[in-house]
Amino acid sequence: HILCPVSDPPVHHYWRPLNLAMLQTPSIWHNNNLCINFQLHLHMILDWHERFLESYKDHPTFSLIFTSQHTHEDINKLGEIDHLILKHLKNMNNHNHLNNTLFILFSDHGMRWGKFRNTLIGKHEENMPFIFLKFPDWFHQKYPDLVKNLHVNKLRVTSTFDIYHTMIHLLDIAKPQGNYRKIKSHRKYGKSLLFEVSLR
Repeated sequence: HILCPVSDPPVHHYWRPLNLAMLQTPSIWHNNNLCINFQLHLHMILDWHERFLESYKDHPTFSLIFTSQHTHEDINKLGEIDHLILKHLKNMNNHNHLNNTLFILFSDHGMRWGKFRNTLIGKHEENMPFIFLKFPDWFHQKYPDLVKNLHVNKLRVTSTFDIYHTMIHLLDIAKPQGNYRKIKSHRKYGKSLLFEVSLR
């Protein structure tokens, strides 16, 4: 919003206005700004997302959830939300939402300050945040050669440009006349992770 301001919400359902309203109401925040009226802020977000998925279960959707409330200032608080993330993943799986979904779990960077940053793993995480991609089981069976490329790319240097082109690639595959073997693999910036990424 700072670099490229928009006058209208860019999506149909937008968490930002509610979040801004809550931030302007200090009295509802508790437990070092981790809770809204004694409910974890992340719990509210994940509950909202589950209702979104259920409401549009018969329609193609894209959703992005980004939160740093628990982990931005203290890496040790990550363990406090493990159970929420696990519950959310189980609910998505039990309601069959993962059967037609590319699910991506990622971080934007590691810790930027503190003693942990000076450790070997801290230096790696600062420059190479984690990312996990979960494809439906049927995708593995239908496109084994693409899945093989994903496994190869686990040990290659990739970027968010590649993630973007992976999603574009999936949209091309989904077209009625789509031929995933003829889709352009190289773009100006990035490459679909469903193609093998060269050593850089």
